[in-house]
Amino acid sequence: GGSDVVKTPATAVTVGVASLQEDQWVNATSTFLNRSVVASTITGYVTRSSLYPGQYVSAGQVLFTLQTREASILADQLPDSLKFNGKIKIKAPLTGFIAQLSHQQGDYVHEGEQLCVIASASSFAFIMQVPFDLAGDVRLHAPVTLQLPDSRVITGRVISQMPSMDSVSQTEAYLIRVDPSLRLPQ
Repeated sequence: GGSDVVKTPATAVTVGVASLQEDQWVNATSTFLNRSVVASTITGYVTRSSLYPGQYVSAGQVLFTLQTREASILADQLPDSLKFNGKIKIKAPLTGFIAQLSHQQGDYVHEGEQLCVIASASSFAFIMQVPFDLAGDVRLHAPVTLQLPDSRVITGRVISQMPSMDSVSQTEAYLIRVDPSLRLPQ
């Protein structure tokens, strides 16, 4: 019987103090907040348009040329002194992208009918849905990290809290702005 000494290996470490950070993952959806419907001002035919979805347009740019049905019928039957071409130019009310194209050259349209929808380039944002019990953790003007479906990570800033709550999912919506030069899809 001996007095064997049991030795336990140990390592000396320095103890430090740091704050802990907890990340919460919530869903967000990209959207254009400002969209403008461009409608026909007459009943007639679209005689000129070369638009395509996603095309960038400037405010004041001619998008469509329309001709009244009567003018298209009578154009060749009137003498030169009575010629009336009945053509109306429809211009873009704002700068942005063609988000929806409803009619193309050759289509017959009625007065007030939607021709296209323009999404304002400067109104792009994300709507973040935050569960009610986490809403107290969201700070206005705070930076947030967004992970896109293609795994890219971008930074945005919480701009405002939306004035409504989804009663089914029990979430509150917050508006997040990102760098507009990113040109992300809705």
